[in-house]
Amino acid sequence: MRRVSLEYIEPGMVVGRSIYNSEGRPLLGVGMVLNEKYIRRLKELGIGAIFIKDSLFDQCEEPVDIISEQTRLESINAVKEIYKSFETKKRMSNERISRTVNNLIDELISKPEILVNCADIR
Repeated sequence: MRRVSLEYIEPGMVVGRSIYNSEGRPLLGVGMVLNEKYIRRLKELGIGAIFIKDSLFDQCEEPVDIISEQTRLESINAVKEIYKSFETKKRMSNERISRTVNNLIDELISKPEILVNCADIR
């Protein structure tokens, strides 16, 4: 599997990881064969790159997600809710922000191999 910019995606390529919209709803599942219509729609949605299955990379380890799909989607939805709340009520929920950040940190801490890389960033 490899990550490929949508510019280089061609009909017939196979989805390697599920693709979700901004609300967390699945657009295309693993194993689906891409066609012109799907590629055009992904571009319209502003999706820049996707994972595709590629026999040249079968021997390579699959990329490890830093955070799970569930946590990522929950975080995206939390940020959207916080933004909407701020937009309409002119206030933010510190509790919601804190919960979201804590979930992200807890998940990162549970993966020591990622923490080493995070420490290198500092």
